[in-house]
Amino acid sequence: MQIDEAILVLLHLSDPISRAAAIQGVLMRNAEMMDDHVQYTFDLPEEWCAAAKGALSKYMGDSVGAMQLYIKANEQKFACDIAIADLVPDYVIREDSERLKELFEVFNPEKIDDWPVRGKLFLDYVALLSNIPRLVRQIAEEPGSRATNKQLERADRMMTQVTNLLRLLPPVLGTNHNHHHNASQASGGSLLTMAHNKRHKAALDEMMGRLVNLVGGLQTILVGRPRAKLDLRGVEAGARLKAVQTAMYEKFCQSTDAL
Repeated sequence: MQIDEAILVLLHLSDPISRAAAIQGVLMRNAEMMDDHVQYTFDLPEEWCAAAKGALSKYMGDSVGAMQLYIKANEQKFACDIAIADLVPDYVIREDSERLKELFEVFNPEKIDDWPVRGKLFLDYVALLSNIPRLVRQIAEEPGSRATNKQLERADRMMTQVTNLLRLLPPVLGTNHNHHHNASQASGGSLLTMAHNKRHKAALDEMMGRLVNLVGGLQTILVGRPRAKLDLRGVEAGARLKAVQTAMYEKFCQSTDAL
């Protein structure tokens, strides 16, 4: 039975909920045969067609296309999950901050209930990559490189943001929260899963390393002045080690300043 014939039969179902579910099921199973003719002939909601095409794109390995189609289907949470699982690691590893920013700017935060601990983390990360060095340069240009009260307040807020990212990024990029990982396991794709996990770990290490290094630069220029401290309670062990190494370097700078 052709897709249009199947939809024509299902349109005669009396229960609207059952009818909608059945038609969406047909679209999902026959997405490769679906075209504009089918949508317009039966006046199908655009969201249904976009979701079916998005599932096909995901299956074919086109994560960018799948994400865009799921957004069109008003499935923004799922689209955000695809972005994090499939696209974030490569952008982070390539240090392509602009693409990373563009990736998450297309979402409507009001349609993603866990946005503050999902997509927003990556926008905050990109912002800190430019905001912290900019603040360091501004402080260095002050007389005696002495930060103003307003700059100290900004440093305080940035320290808090970095601490939050160090705590929240590991679960987001971790394999236990990865739908792609689970799908790969279910299909027996162990090699694909291992490669996927390695990409995520490499991206997480890159992000946390850059954050700690940025804070190190901020702490160094604020040596001997009141400022926010990096709260490492609950932070992943690798990031804590990097932060401790930064603190040791800072103490060394303080000792040389005193000579």
